Amino acid sequence: MHDKSFFYCFFFALLNVASFNVSANHCLVDVEPLAFGDYDIFYPAPLDTQANINLQCTSNDPFRVTMDSGMNGDGSFTFRRLQSGGGTSLLYNLYLDPSRRQVWGDGNGSSGFFSGSPVQGLSRLVVYGRIAPGQQAETGLYSDSVIVTVEW
Repeated sequence: MHDKSFFYCFFFALLNVASFNVSANHCLVDVEPLAFGDYDIFYPAPLDTQANINLQCTSNDPFRVTMDSGMNGDGSFTFRRLQSGGGTSLLYNLYLDPSRRQVWGDGNGSSGFFSGSPVQGLSRLVVYGRIAPGQQAETGLYSDSVIVTVEW
């Protein structure tokens, strides 16, 4: 029997207003938690999941959505780190595309970001997450906090 652990990545939204005229450029941001579920250290495939960022804007102005490298990261976007209460970590990342090739970041390094305009004031952006297989980890709850920034 394999020893299984539960791993969760939580997102917290931060609305970064580029204009002081908030009433002309107002967006409500709802960031769903991204939960990886069970991670089996013996399973040979990566553990993938996804969540949504929902934007409801009062204008159709173009916007961009960036993410930081996470509370447990090293400032780069090579990988992000899920951390347990006991100090063990698992490497993971967040992506713009379902093939998980373009890391979602702030445009620095090799990371990308989403840019577009709301469709009829509403936008649903999908965040794709992946934990690489074969990492050694102890049983427990793992988490990270990533700041999502919306600019227009």
